[in-house]
Amino acid sequence: MERVKSTDLMGANAYFTNFDNRIVADTTDKKGLQRSVERTLKVLLLTKNNVVCAASHLTNGVAFSLLSDHRVLLDQQLIIPAFRDDKTEFAQLFTDKGFKAKDKKMQIDFYQNSVQKTVSWDLVTNSNWFRDTVIKGLDTRGSVIRKNLKALSNKQIEELIAEINRKDILDRGTIEFLSRDFDPETQLILKNYRELVYHMSGARVVNSESTLPQENYIDYSLADLHSRQIQLSELQVFWKIFIELLYETLNKPKISVDLLDILSFEDISKIREPILESGFVESYNNFYKIAATTVGRKNENEILFDLNELMKIKSIMENSFKAVFEKELGGYFKKKALKSGTGLVKNTVNMGLGFVPMSNLISGALGIFNEFKSTQFNVLQTFNNVRSLRDYDQYVNGKQQQILHTIKTFDIAEKTMLTDVIELITSTIAQKIQM
Repeated sequence: MERVKSTDLMGANAYFTNFDNRIVADTTDKKGLQRSVERTLKVLLLTKNNVVCAASHLTNGVAFSLLSDHRVLLDQQLIIPAFRDDKTEFAQLFTDKGFKAKDKKMQIDFYQNSVQKTVSWDLVTNSNWFRDTVIKGLDTRGSVIRKNLKALSNKQIEELIAEINRKDILDRGTIEFLSRDFDPETQLILKNYRELVYHMSGARVVNSESTLPQENYIDYSLADLHSRQIQLSELQVFWKIFIELLYETLNKPKISVDLLDILSFEDISKIREPILESGFVESYNNFYKIAATTVGRKNENEILFDLNELMKIKSIMENSFKAVFEKELGGYFKKKALKSGTGLVKNTVNMGLGFVPMSNLISGALGIFNEFKSTQFNVLQTFNNVRSLRDYDQYVNGKQQQILHTIKTFDIAEKTMLTDVIELITSTIAQKIQM
């Protein structure tokens, strides 16, 4: 197992916290959580150079199920666990966890044999930043957290700050203990603030700071606790503001985020190769930085963006992406026409799903593509003999090889980069549906 420093992680790095042990424990809908985890992880793998998660988060059932079912994630270093400096083996992550001996050994053996690389982090550095940032937010008049702690007096907040300040090493359990006598709403606000800053600290210590921290590390904005509305999550930015905005620019029907489920992590791994060879990741993440600095520069003393700022950032990103799409599309269609040797008939180029008539998603199942009726294969058919099963296996294997070849030879041009990446993703989904 290779151990690297955080400074060795180059490019855009994401700190993935969706299977934090506390999030898993607090979630009753485990299937819904797993679906959300998989979609968000796929988006991060398509838009970041490295995806890091806390090694301590690997011990829960959701994380182990995901990683053992999709071994490519660890085998290809698509996920890099963050391992504390003073830890030397995975068995140390499972102490005092209440595991059955058999399950504990199975998980330890799996991680020991599967994890190829870890990134090291320092406990003291992490804890100090966590404590100091929590205190700064509580102590800053007008900060988002102070605006939300309406039920606490200034004296109560000052006493809370003093208690936190006494801790050499601050952990999440300490804040929970210190807020035990507050009303339930205040406890929830402090809990969410604690989770946010804790994940921000974890990201920072492994060189994975985010431009929009509150939306990457919790599933709703701290500034909007009442309505729980997701404003700028990685998944929403990528699908709603990036992919669907292109279809809107072309005046085409939007497509459902459910389509991400069609792509396996093996598909994602292959799609990443041409994407990482291009300048897409840097270009895409620059939209985050430009939008955030344009708005956030006015509020340098605030730790978090408030809801109005989030909406401004969203608007800036939408306008920026749309402007680039309008600029790229002329060159994109010209390139496609020259490549095919013919004109683009009726503006129905098969650049993935949005360019082909498609029925609505019903109960999560995809409708039939009208353009592909002649090539559709009824996967629900009854196999009457061994030959038909063998023929189907050959068909699927052939289609999979064709998809891999298409991905491998796909050209992402500098002048049509954003549009090309959307074509690569959506055309791969379309080909998978035909299987």
